[in-house]
Amino acid sequence: MQIYPMKKEQAEAVLALWNEACIEAIGYPLSDASANRILNNLRQYAEHDTHQCLVVDNNQQLVGFITFGVMGHPIQNGLVGEIEELYAQPDYMEAKKSLVKEAVIWLKQQGVGVVTTRVAVDDPDDLAFWYSLKWEQDTVNFNIYSDVPADANSQGVWDSYQ
Repeated sequence: MQIYPMKKEQAEAVLALWNEACIEAIGYPLSDASANRILNNLRQYAEHDTHQCLVVDNNQQLVGFITFGVMGHPIQNGLVGEIEELYAQPDYMEAKKSLVKEAVIWLKQQGVGVVTTRVAVDDPDDLAFWYSLKWEQDTVNFNIYSDVPADANSQGVWDSYQ
């Protein structure tokens, strides 16, 4: 297996993995609008200075990916690294640790002082994964989402802000 920066022409294969991650996590695939937006974003990762998408290649088949970047603040000093998305197919779970390691190394080289990620509080497997890496859980995030027609409750919350 190899880990390397995603090439622009691999964006659709990474999108397919992203869709697998959604189905595993929430039980349904990305909406067409979300898939198109994510595909456009993935293509930009291939050419960006402060954000990356690394892939795991197993015999010319992508089996995992991680997206991450450097976040700055226009007023406060310091840089934060953020791991945005992480997925590896079930047979390649060890690759997730390697993806995280490579991402953190890259982020540290960019001068970040902290690396953060978000994990669903009701996902015991993801929580266990990050605990196994000795990462600290120190915040809870609250979100509302747009474009979730498959989840009427979530869509209703979003739509209530008018």
